[in-house]
Amino acid sequence: MNQKNFRLKTLAEGGMLAAIAVILAEFVKIPLMPNGGSVTLGSMIPVFVFSYRHGWKKGVFLGVVCGALQLLFGQKYSLHPLSILCDYIIPFGIMGFISLFGRTLPKCIVGILVLSAIRFVSHTISGMVVFATPFWGSITYNLTYVVPEAIILIILMAVLMKPLEKYKILSPIHSKTSA
Repeated sequence: MNQKNFRLKTLAEGGMLAAIAVILAEFVKIPLMPNGGSVTLGSMIPVFVFSYRHGWKKGVFLGVVCGALQLLFGQKYSLHPLSILCDYIIPFGIMGFISLFGRTLPKCIVGILVLSAIRFVSHTISGMVVFATPFWGSITYNLTYVVPEAIILIILMAVLMKPLEKYKILSPIHSKTSA
């Protein structure tokens, strides 16, 4: 496959996975909090798959795209620049780093926990600065949906990891230029 076709296929795959992520984030969710924050049915799984297949850089890019799409199509609670950064760009983009943690289930679980903690910190900063929520209030508010979301991601990856590996869906994709 030549480089141009490979890039086109990667772009198409990223677009489809971003669409799946947005559908999971916007239509398969339990809205919990009045100022944003919901629990989805694994809306970050498509970002994980893309990161495992194409590497962390493209995974982070797709996460940022998913965050931007959720900002565009989802319910808006604030358009403050810090809120856009800390509630959409960083929390979604950070999930693209999952492939750096490794392909085994225990390493994936560690990755989900670490990345969810960073996501939590980002949301908490937004809550304190943008929404003027006191420190403990912002922590409590954001824990109510970040922790359940992390648990769901761990459960789904535990269920999906073997089938995804069996059908080579998590296998890295490398460009092979034709001679």
